Order: sequence, then C-alpha cells, then structure tokens
Amino acid sequence: MHQLVVRREVSPGERVHAGGLGQIKICDVLGEVRRLERKTRVRRWIRCSCGGCVTELCDEPFVLGLPFGGEISRLNIGRFIGHSRVSFSIANLTNVRYCKYRTITNATRESTVSRDAFLIEGVRTPIGKFGGSLQPLRATEFASDVATALLDRVNIDAGALDLIIGGMVLQDMTESNPARIVGMRIGVPESVAAFTINMQCCSSMTALIQATYQIAVGAADLVMVLGLESMSNAPHMVPGSRWGHRLGHGEFLDTLRECTLAGSGMWGEPMHMIDVAEHHAEVDGISRQQMDEYAVVTHERALAAIAAGRFDDEVVPIKVPSRGGSVLFDTDENPRTGTTVEVLGRLPSVQPGGVITAGNAATLNDGAAAAIIASANAMNRYDLEPLARIVTEGTALVGCDPNLMGYSCVDALNAALKGADKTVADLDLIECNEGFAVQLLACEEMGGWDRERLNVDGGSVGLGHPVGMSGLRIAVHLAKALRQRDLTFGGATIPAGSGLGAAVLLETV
Repeated sequence: MHQLVVRREVSPGERVHAGGLGQIKICDVLGEVRRLERKTRVRRWIRCSCGGCVTELCDEPFVLGLPFGGEISRLNIGRFIGHSRVSFSIANLTNVRYCKYRTITNATRESTVSRDAFLIEGVRTPIGKFGGSLQPLRATEFASDVATALLDRVNIDAGALDLIIGGMVLQDMTESNPARIVGMRIGVPESVAAFTINMQCCSSMTALIQATYQIAVGAADLVMVLGLESMSNAPHMVPGSRWGHRLGHGEFLDTLRECTLAGSGMWGEPMHMIDVAEHHAEVDGISRQQMDEYAVVTHERALAAIAAGRFDDEVVPIKVPSRGGSVLFDTDENPRTGTTVEVLGRLPSVQPGGVITAGNAATLNDGAAAAIIASANAMNRYDLEPLARIVTEGTALVGCDPNLMGYSCVDALNAALKGADKTVADLDLIECNEGFAVQLLACEEMGGWDRERLNVDGGSVGLGHPVGMSGLRIAVHLAKALRQRDLTFGGATIPAGSGLGAAVLLETV
C-alpha cells in the first residue's frame, strides 16, 4: 500500500497542516519506532517500510516520520492499523514519490490512492444437508436471519450500509437479485443499492472482492457481503412449454444438474462437474484410494472443529418452521462420524468404472453467510474492530482450462500472492474450497501447499458445499482460524465451473 505522499520541501522538525486532522511533524530520528497511542490506549506499532516512523497519534498534533525530504500533500488519514498501512487522498499533484521509492509522474488532479478494506465480522448458518434442516426456508429467508444477526453483533444499524453485494448461483427468478431482497427484509433504506453476482462457485468470494474494490476507490465505506444458496429448492424447468408442445413429450430439466455444465458445450463435449473431476483424476494420476484417504481427513478435521467449538463464533442458529412450531438448527449436519477409508471404499462410483463417489466429493447443501467490510473511516465512525485487513493488491480473479477447472484455485492464489509481493511460504494458513477430493489433491501438489496449513478445520467434502455460500464462508473462517491460532497471514481460494477461480489474502490486525 502506498504510504507517504510528498508535495513541498520540508525540514526535520517543521510542522505543516494536514487536512484539518492536526499537524504533521517531520521526525528527525529515522528508523525509530515508538509506541503509538490514541486516547491513552496503545493501539498498534507502525513501521515505515523505508525506515521512518510514526511516533504519536492522538487528538492533538500527530507525528509522522518521513525517510526522505520532499513535498507534503494534503493527507486524509482515517486510522493507523497494522504495519506500514496509511491511506489518504492526493490533491493537485504532478509528481508523487511514495514510501517504497516508486515515482509516478503526470498524476491526475484529485487522484485517489486506494484505501485499505477491513473484514470486520462474518457469520453463517449451519450448513444443511440436501433436503435437510434448511429445506423449508427460501435462501433469502435464512440469509436475512444471518444478516440481521451480523448487524446485531457489530452494533450497526442497517441504515449505515452503503451497499450490499451478494453471491448466489441457483437464483430463483421469483426473487431475482436476492441481495436486494435480503436488504429489504433487514430494513436497509431503499436508497441503498444491492446487486448479486453469479460466478458459479466463485460467486460470494467475488462479491467480497468487489466490496474491497468499492472501498479501495472510495465509493463506499461500509458494505455487507452475502453468500447464499438453497440447493434443496432448485427448480425444474420445462423448456418449450411457453409456446406449447405440439407433438411429443415435454421434458423436465433439473436446474441443479444443468448448472454444473457451466456452458461447457461451448468448448467441446459438455461436461458436468463429475466429468471434470474424473478428468482430473486421469490427468493428475490420483487414485480413488488417495481421494478416500483425504475425504477421511477432511471429515475428521470438521468434526474435531465442531467438537472444539471453533465454529461457534461464526455459526448463527436458525429457526426453522416445523409441525410443532419451530426448531432451532444450530450445528452443521453434513460431517459424518465413523467415516473411514473402508466405509468409503464400499460406496459405488457415480459413473460406471469411475473413481468419484458420494464420499470423496462435496455434497449438495443449503446455507448462507454474511460479512461486514469497512474502510478505516467507517471503523472510526462506528467504533469497529477488524478481524483482518483484506489485502487489496492480494485479490485475484482468473480463468483456466474449463475441463481442468480445479487448477484455477492455484492460479488465483498465485496471482494474489504475486500482486501482494508474497509467496506461498508467507501463508500461515490456506483455505481452499473442496469441490472434490481429487481437485484438492491436484491443487495441493500443483501449488506446493503444506497439508498441515491447508483446510485445518475441514473443507467442503466434510462440511458441505452450498455453492453460492462457500467462497465467503472460507474467507471468514480463514480470518477466524488465523486469530484462534495467533497467526498473521493467510489465503483463501476457490475454483468454479467453466474454469474460473478467485482468491483473497487476509492479514490479521
């Protein structure tokens, strides 16, 4: 992130005006890092990557160390959080030198440096089985419950939101643009816009990335991100029925099955996701035994996380109507106890002679997740504490061979790491969505990922995969898993049908 903008020659010790926020004092002791305080509370240590220092931040003049002479422009500084993170606007500049010794010439008037976006909080429903506990509810209904619980948790009124961005794959046209529907349900003002992304399994992670961009360019300060899916309620279609079937039978098409084609007929033989998974197994030389062994691992990790309460902070119980009134659904119902390689080995393959089974593939599921993304200005205004900083330059959307779509999550994570000038070795934890065990194993090998840092609390083969929810779920869980383990840096990545991938890097603050 760009740090310090210069616009007028200054000398050590000189004070200059700083956009109504007080004054800047140029520190004459370069490389020094002192305690950073705000209203007598120690907040963070700030170290300039070039050796300067921030020595004081309070309601009176604050002190900011510059590692070089130069020109000072107007700075609009919201809040100092993390290491070497300062965000501001630039006014009337023609030549700007940044803290990392990079020079931009002929910058436009009133240019804006991208601002940091922060993941404040995220919650989700328990993940329901196909036709399970969440089946009686529409996706917008249980997503609204989650969104309301999220606002209550962070103590923010719905009217404070600037934008809602959702991700959903199997959108019901009776409630098109579900992000808008949820916004109306939870009391968001009519003037607040909302839109819903369908990028297959990448949908809600893409929504998270778009929220980050909205904040980075200054278009919004407080954004709600949603990921929702009710695969149990995916409708059937009768193509041609609008104009009548003059001769022959009308065929019902299952939208749940058809959506997995993801337009694959455009580039050759139409391939459902099962076909793609079988293709991965053949190309990558991964056996059913290896897949079943990994499936056991992900179930065991998911069950261990549930037992240890590591999901308690993110799961919101949902009231589901029943004949007796209502029941409270509060625990992921997909992970199976007693899952062993021997048990999985007795399951039939989905395709004759194939290696993909119901045991080593992610299941069909229902669920929703919601998160609040904020700028530093919004955190100051509403007294919010973040879970993590979203590394704006560490976000990526990519494409790859649709018939080997699993590779896209490696490509996306690598692109995010490159953008942030990081490597896989810098990641304390990795969350990769598991469409199939074979896809995860192929990516683990291709990406050089360490199993001990990968999906440490289980993945979608164990927990389930509500396709519109999963991208946001793994990003939120990554932030919480990092905090639970006192770690700093992680990456979340997800592949999608038609050869798409998304990734985001998070840094705890």
